[in-house]
Amino acid sequence: MDENTKTAFQAGSIRESISKKIKESNPEVLTGLINTLVQEEVSKRKDMVKKGIEKFEELENAFKKMKPDNVTYNQDGSEASKLWSKDALDKYNKANKEIESLNNALNSAINEANYEPLSKIVK
Repeated sequence: MDENTKTAFQAGSIRESISKKIKESNPEVLTGLINTLVQEEVSKRKDMVKKGIEKFEELENAFKKMKPDNVTYNQDGSEASKLWSKDALDKYNKANKEIESLNNALNSAINEANYEPLSKIVK
């Protein structure tokens, strides 16, 4: 045993030594707690961005598959016009708006550290 250990045992019980160490460890406890909470938030935000990117790709793929109800062509084979039914056009516009909103939310999260809009979309 070193001199400090002998003194601690002679001066009081083991409990007093433990109690003293615990009281002295408060800065370590607070630092550890802060680090844990920060890591939890970082993990939550990474998952949120990952889900946002996955949803963006899903929406984008579905959007690319949307086609007008009728396409007319010129004599040279180039497209002359596209005709959409009301229902198809509404779905197209809704999908376009969803992609734009998600894109804005992802940009806000990544570029401005504002995760609130993204959290509302990916839940």
